[in-house]
Amino acid sequence: MDEEEGWQKLPLDEALPRLRANDPTLTHLNLRSSNLGPERAGLLAYALRGNTALTGLHLGLNELGDEGVRHLADALRLNTALEELELVTNGIGDVGAGLLADALRGTTALQSLNLSGNELGDEGAQRFVDALPEITALAGLQLINTNVSPGQREKVNQLLMKRRQSQKPPAAAAAAAAPSKKKKKTFLLF
Repeated sequence: MDEEEGWQKLPLDEALPRLRANDPTLTHLNLRSSNLGPERAGLLAYALRGNTALTGLHLGLNELGDEGVRHLADALRLNTALEELELVTNGIGDVGAGLLADALRGTTALQSLNLSGNELGDEGAQRFVDALPEITALAGLQLINTNVSPGQREKVNQLLMKRRQSQKPPAAAAAAAAPSKKKKKTFLLF
């Protein structure tokens, strides 16, 4: 376990019973490079369905592909706790991106989704553009090193920036609009 950040690196076989038991001490799970593949992603997805403790999940470099994402998408429809999901470099294409976008419609927990290093292109990104109005909590969608064109990335970025502006309290929005001598922080979304 990385005590500083609270992420626990566990083998899937150890994580599954804790996820199914809704273990309140397992809030951030790092399963990067765990050789999950689509079949084991199905086991993980089943355990995630009723879990309300896990808020962060890193699944990068697991060769999930669109089929593995299909399992996760089914679980995300039912999961109300997961706020951060990292799916970096998993061979996810437009089909998988569309499955995720559709699954996240109406969800209110997921704030950050990282799809960097995957094979999705403009079609997959468009599915997110279409779904973003219904994915109310999502503030960050990373699409670095994908086949998404700069124009499509800009569409996603504009929607997320507009959302952040509309969610600011009136005083914060006015302060943000006023000229400031302080250096502003910039967040990259993709």
